[in-house]
Amino acid sequence: MHCTTAECDRPTTASAQVELRPAPIEPVDSVEAWRDLGAMQAGQPPVRKRWLERQRARIGMAVLVPLVALSAVSEPPLAADSWTGVALRILACLLFVAGAACRFWAMLYIGGRKGSVVVSQGPYSLVRNPLYWGTFLMALSLVAPLGNFTLIVGCLAIASIYACVTVPSEERRLASKHGDAYRDYCRRVPRFWPKLSSFSTSESIAVDVGCLAIEARRALVWMWIPVAGQVLATLRLQSWWPHLLWLP
Repeated sequence: MHCTTAECDRPTTASAQVELRPAPIEPVDSVEAWRDLGAMQAGQPPVRKRWLERQRARIGMAVLVPLVALSAVSEPPLAADSWTGVALRILACLLFVAGAACRFWAMLYIGGRKGSVVVSQGPYSLVRNPLYWGTFLMALSLVAPLGNFTLIVGCLAIASIYACVTVPSEERRLASKHGDAYRDYCRRVPRFWPKLSSFSTSESIAVDVGCLAIEARRALVWMWIPVAGQVLATLRLQSWWPHLLWLP
């Protein structure tokens, strides 16, 4: 039996019901999740950290927040019309801008590649941990307006957790994974103190927009850090504000 042209061109019921759709992709909302996703796509198991590394941000907040609260109800160390106080407020704003810029710059180079390759260009040619540098500067933007030496000590204590626990552990994993390539990088680039003479970068880089968007969302939260410091410093200068203790 032969069919007419119109009948032959008409799709069958079975073929008309076939519809191909891409598999749904779950949203990835953290840099760590992007890194684990990249590892799984490369056929590697996700990175597992020690408890102290996973909780470093919470530990830092547990140290810093009580100190800031104590500072907020302490006697102001500087007079309201002090030029030193004004200078500290300006310094706080500059520290935040520098810290945020440092993190964004680092994320342009490391976004989507953290742990998978040895990134040694841009900010990573100056120092091995530019993201931590940026975070530390932003933390200082909170404590600078308050002018308490105790808060500076608290920030240094938090930084020591990263310096003595988190960073060495991360570097051991990277050295185990990348071998001589990473060890050579460590010999050339300092861990914490930037070496300006070692700066290098290529003419173009591939940017992971997803990781950059995550960093932008974090910045929307971090922007309140210097604001909180400025507000607390102003309230503490008011006569009606409670001054319950003296904090060096």
